Amino acid sequence: MIGTIIAQKRKNLGMSQEQLAEALLVSRSAVAKWESDNGMPDIENLKALSKVLGCSIDELVGNVIENTAEQSKEDTPVQAIPVAMDKFNKYLLQCCRVELSDWNDGFSEGYLIGQDESFLYYVVPEKKRAFIGCLAKQYITEIEILPEAKKQVDLSRYETVSKEYFIGKQVNVSLNERRFFDGIFGKDREFREAELLVFSEKQAVLQLKNRLMETNVDIADVVKIETEE
Repeated sequence: MIGTIIAQKRKNLGMSQEQLAEALLVSRSAVAKWESDNGMPDIENLKALSKVLGCSIDELVGNVIENTAEQSKEDTPVQAIPVAMDKFNKYLLQCCRVELSDWNDGFSEGYLIGQDESFLYYVVPEKKRAFIGCLAKQYITEIEILPEAKKQVDLSRYETVSKEYFIGKQVNVSLNERRFFDGIFGKDREFREAELLVFSEKQAVLQLKNRLMETNVDIADVVKIETEE
C-alpha cells in the first residue's frame, strides 16, 4: 500500500510527518491521511514525494511504467499513470466522498462500483435518476468512506460498468489543468453532452455538438467522465 511505502521511506530518512509536510508544502494531516491510506496524494504531490523521498513514482505506487530506450524525454508522450488496484479495494461498494485535483468536482456522496488500472467507476443515485461515471485515479486527492448512507442502493445492476459502458452515450468530460499550458482555455477544459465514440487505454474520441469533426483527447488528460441514467 502507498501509505506504508511513504511512511517507511520517511522514517528511513529520519523525517517526522511535520518535516515531510513542510518539505511538500502540505499540512501534516495530509501526510497522516496518506500514510494511513485514508487519502492519496495527487500527481503533483506524487512527483514532489518522489523527489523528497529519493525514489521513483513507480516505487511509491507499486507499478512499473515501461519506457523504450529510443524515446527521449521530449518525445515521450504523457501517459496516464496506473495506480495499484489493491489500494482502492477497501472503498469498493462503499458509500464515499471523493475529491479531485485541478478544480474538478468529485462527488459528496456516491458508491464506488469498480475499477481498472487507470479509473474508478462510480454511481451517484438520486430520486429519479442516477449519475454514472469514472474518475482517473491519478487525479484523486482524497477518498472518505461515509459512516452512514442516506439511501440504500441496489448496486448489483452496476456490476458490469466499465469503459465499454460509456461508448455511444452522451457524456460530460472534465480535463486536467495541464491543458492550459497547451494553449487550450475555457470551455475546452470540459466537454458537455458529447457522444463518446472511443474509450481506450490511450485516447477518448468525442463527437461534439455543432462540430463536424471528431475530437481526440489523450486519456492522460481525462479527469472525469460522467453520464446520466
